Amino acid sequence: MRQYILTPAMGKRMIGKALARHPAIQAVLTHGTLAIIAGTTNGYVAEEILNDLGQGGPFSRKGFRRGTVLPPAAPPGSAATEFPGDVILVDGTWRKGLSIFDVVDDLRTGDIVLKGANALNVRARQAALYIGHPQAGTAGATIGLVAGRRVRMIVPVGLEKRVDQPILDIVARVNAPGSHGPGMLALPGEA
Repeated sequence: MRQYILTPAMGKRMIGKALARHPAIQAVLTHGTLAIIAGTTNGYVAEEILNDLGQGGPFSRKGFRRGTVLPPAAPPGSAATEFPGDVILVDGTWRKGLSIFDVVDDLRTGDIVLKGANALNVRARQAALYIGHPQAGTAGATIGLVAGRRVRMIVPVGLEKRVDQPILDIVARVNAPGSHGPGMLALPGEA
């Protein structure tokens, strides 16, 4: 048996290539909206999709992230970069400079949101992410769309974020009264 070891960056590239060929994503690129919310894994996804569409020239993964979690000793602003916006594709055309907050009210059944995560329980196919914003940031803006409007959420996340405990138990522990640091939210999407 051969064994292969992938770095997190290699895994993210593979996730990007796989999602660029995902049948639902291919369909929404023809008719509908694909919202790729900024994140390190989603940077690879956006790069692959935009390159396949011939629109990747101006895109850069640099700065394509939100809510970077740093250790307490990190200097203030050490993760700061100019935010380029999320990647919003409408009928296969990149609407540069838009964020999920610009299009959230326009998303409908059949549209797709890609939202990264910080924890993944592989067996349960459940994911969760850290929350630093008091209204839950981009997750708070999109989570209701899954049930309320039947928008599909796909959660690109690498195995380096694997946890063995049930996601809801971890979320309850992280969010317990008296806890400090970022909160955590379970995602309803396909992990």
